[in-house]
Amino acid sequence: MTAASAFSPLARRTAITLAVSQCLYFCAIAIGLTLTGLVGSQLAPRASLATLPFAVLTLTSAATTVPLSLLMGRVGRRPVFMLGAFGAIVGGILAAAAIFQRDFFLFCVGNALLGLFQASAQYYRYAATDAVPEAAGKARALSWVMIGGLVAAFLGPQIAAMSRDFWAIVPFAGSYGAIAALGGVAVLVLATLPLQPVSQAASGEARPLADLAFQPSFLLGLVCTALAFGIMTFVMTATPLAVIACGFSVDASAGVIQAHLVGMFAPAFFTGKLIGRFGVVPILLAGLGLFGISAAVGLAGLTLPYFTVALVLSGVAWNALFVGGSTLIAQSASAPKDRARLQALSEFSVFGLSALAAVSAGPAQVSLGWASVLGATFAPLALLGIAVLAFRVTKGRRATAS
Repeated sequence: MTAASAFSPLARRTAITLAVSQCLYFCAIAIGLTLTGLVGSQLAPRASLATLPFAVLTLTSAATTVPLSLLMGRVGRRPVFMLGAFGAIVGGILAAAAIFQRDFFLFCVGNALLGLFQASAQYYRYAATDAVPEAAGKARALSWVMIGGLVAAFLGPQIAAMSRDFWAIVPFAGSYGAIAALGGVAVLVLATLPLQPVSQAASGEARPLADLAFQPSFLLGLVCTALAFGIMTFVMTATPLAVIACGFSVDASAGVIQAHLVGMFAPAFFTGKLIGRFGVVPILLAGLGLFGISAAVGLAGLTLPYFTVALVLSGVAWNALFVGGSTLIAQSASAPKDRARLQALSEFSVFGLSALAAVSAGPAQVSLGWASVLGATFAPLALLGIAVLAFRVTKGRRATAS
């Protein structure tokens, strides 16, 4: 059975619905990426706390990934996805109110609720693989969902720009109102998602978590997704501050972030096909190389073309590592209960590391500068390289032994 024929009508409908939902989610997140650091710098009591609201968003995502995944294992995906989207409605409203009141704490609370949306949305890609049995089909289903992010790369920053002066006397408040509206549309779209029967979600005998978690394929998938997300978050969170510090405008910063988002999701058209043809490991190695080139380009200059090319390359690198790692994780368990626990462990690791990256990005940029931000990425890249090569060697030995 080919990857194309592995898609049943139900799987196709599920993937399309989740791709639309992914688009709405990333439109909301693109607004946050473009504006949260800037709004934080206006509301925070000191400059080093400018990225704290986005860090709070990521911390909330880390804290809620495990309970959300376990809840999905009991009641199915759809109600949990709708709950997460409802968090965007409330979070957007609170963040807009915080800007009106110039209340930094309330702005952090609003972003915390947006973190609930982010945590639930990270399972969209796994939900798309549930009805696809083959590895190549799973990689392709993941890519389908992530194409929604490409559409959001164009729409999100434009929505941010068009809505930020909706209330002219309070810049940026309208953009967070737009996030609330996107959350409302997401609830309606997710309500059409095919409902997984509760009996199917909750049935099946669970394997010991240690047996599942210490599978080499899962461990590599975990390391790739977590470190790729952490590196990308660290650089991306610092980027708007670095661009503004170099004398460029808010619109210029938004343009760099938009280019980065295109780099993150445009490869979704072919990443799954490349994994199906060449295997996961070559794609992971390509992602590592692109991350290194991205950092080198960023270190070469402080003009907009250097920022833009560096961020585009880091987005493409993230896509290769994230889709490849997620494919390995999706293959690591077949029973719904086992999938729920492994995916919970994976997403907690991803957002725990991302939270650390987001918290440290602001102080690193303000205190040490852009060159230090980029230089700090080489150590985790080296660790990733060791992990991928070790997996390749051990996999080859097992194949020889068998």
